[in-house]
Amino acid sequence: MRDLIPSILEPIQLAFSQGGSEAAHNILQADLHPDWIVISMDISNAFNTRKRSDILDALYGESRLAPLWRLADWSYGSPSPLLLMQHGRVISELLSSQGVKQGDPLGSLGFALSMKHLYSDSINGLDCHAVAIMDDIYFFGPPGPAFIAANRFDTSLATNNTGLTINRKKNLALIPNDRKIKDLCDKHQIRYVTKLLPALGGVIGRKRADIMKWLKNRWRKMHKSLFDNILDPALPSQHACLLLRMCVLPRMNYWSRIFPPEVFYPTAKAFDQVVLETFCTKLLLPPLDNVAREQVSLPIYLGGFGLRSIEYTSKVAWWTALAQYYHLIDPLVPSPQLLTKVSTIPFIQSQYYSHLFLSSTKVKLPRPTPPRAEDFFIDFKNSPPMSGFQRKIMSVLNKDRAERLISQSPLLP
Repeated sequence: MRDLIPSILEPIQLAFSQGGSEAAHNILQADLHPDWIVISMDISNAFNTRKRSDILDALYGESRLAPLWRLADWSYGSPSPLLLMQHGRVISELLSSQGVKQGDPLGSLGFALSMKHLYSDSINGLDCHAVAIMDDIYFFGPPGPAFIAANRFDTSLATNNTGLTINRKKNLALIPNDRKIKDLCDKHQIRYVTKLLPALGGVIGRKRADIMKWLKNRWRKMHKSLFDNILDPALPSQHACLLLRMCVLPRMNYWSRIFPPEVFYPTAKAFDQVVLETFCTKLLLPPLDNVAREQVSLPIYLGGFGLRSIEYTSKVAWWTALAQYYHLIDPLVPSPQLLTKVSTIPFIQSQYYSHLFLSSTKVKLPRPTPPRAEDFFIDFKNSPPMSGFQRKIMSVLNKDRAERLISQSPLLP
């Protein structure tokens, strides 16, 4: 069922697709048309207020999901009691009859299915697009159609008696610095920004300098307390190293896959430096030279400490992520003639930059790595790579790094 669900919900709902939020974020950030706008809309308490009858109708209306029908009927066919306990005794009982249940594996799927036609009807016949991660919906395209789509969606929630309402205070649009578009925002009572739009764990912006500044300021606030706690004298060194490797480093994985390497580089470099400083301080080591840094960054199975360099891996992370969901971006590309190394479109420039890095390693990369940068847009248009593509490439690169490190080491007598 897992492989079937994305084809049912795409191309708007990407919560169950490969890449998920990564794909949605990069579709919005592709910036293929500088004159387009992005409208973010927020639904108040969506999962708890969605009509359960609509959820079941949507699920039963999809014959390909028939194997789930009996489970859905058992879970949602009738109201279920919610027990209020006090000192081990039931003191009150409520009926759960609307929305989806927290922790229910069917809940997210049911909600997504019930919203499918509302999302698609909003852009039907309009020269604009939409992308969603569950109840986070974004309309993007030329200003006129995008505003119509947003208004359609808002109106449809009431006319279809969905039980849902828009939280207007959280609606926000990313627009060019244009007086006419600002007036349209005011007319539709939508707040607007001209630089950065918070979206899906990151930001969307038209200028890379703005995004780089946001990353620089944001990462320290997010991670400073964790680094400080790792240096607490009461924490054993072994535990500190495990936390650095298994808890701190993964915090940057998502950003490394949604922000191009050139944008993410200053933040990744600064983050790597703090990781190494924390490592050395905790183990009472002097500052590491380049050879020691290289060894520390290698995986444990290759003789390293597993403190991988985010700066180094980000070049592969973003490129492999783009490969996995490029088939969703390709329909938005105005012309194949733009897919060249002299293109002015930022994400296309970044793809060529990343491929140049891969080719410069001089190692045989695993399939389906294209031999030429321009082949990327052909090979991955209809055949996205399977999950684990980044891990396969990094495995080859790390092995090569380890072999070079050994070859440069002095031989023992």
